[in-house]
Order: sequence, then structure tokens, then C-alpha cells
Amino acid sequence: GGDGAAMVGACDLTLLPAGGPKAPREGLAAGVPPQLKLPVGVHFVYLTGMVVPAAYRRRGIGQALLARAETIAPKMTPMPACIALHVDRDNGA
Repeated sequence: GGDGAAMVGACDLTLLPAGGPKAPREGLAAGVPPQLKLPVGVHFVYLTGMVVPAAYRRRGIGQALLARAETIAPKMTPMPACIALHVDRDNGA
């Protein structure tokens, strides 16, 4: 920005039901409820993406983003049972 600040990371959180008609049916998120044995009546937060530019990596920014997600999730309505994410095995970041 004009104030000299730079965006050093971002993550996207999506609140999803574990079951029912609005539950995820495609992609990796669809596999979360059975993998974690989540009951149909609960919700979970799926961390759908997280990015830290290469120039800012290895400085604890990713950990700070995850910590903030853990602070935000319990304030969501309905309150989620957990936060889930998938990480590519080849992710060297």
C-alpha cells in the first residue's frame, strides 16, 4: 500500500456442514467428514487456500495465519467442530 505496508500472506476459510444437502460433494473437502468421522449435524472449517509470497516465507507467517484461523473459527456460526486442510506432499514451502 501507499503506507509502505505489504501483504505478506492470506488464507481463505470456508464453513461447511459435515452432512446434509449443503455438504461438500466434490474435491478434497468432500472427504473431510468421513476421514475425521464428523457426525452429520456438525460443521467444519475448511482452509481452502493459504499463500505467503516466497520473499516472506520461513518467517512464521504461515504459523501466524493458522493461529489466526484458530481464533476466528470458534466465532463462526454455527461453531465448527474443527479446522481441516490438505497439504500437497510436494509443497516445499
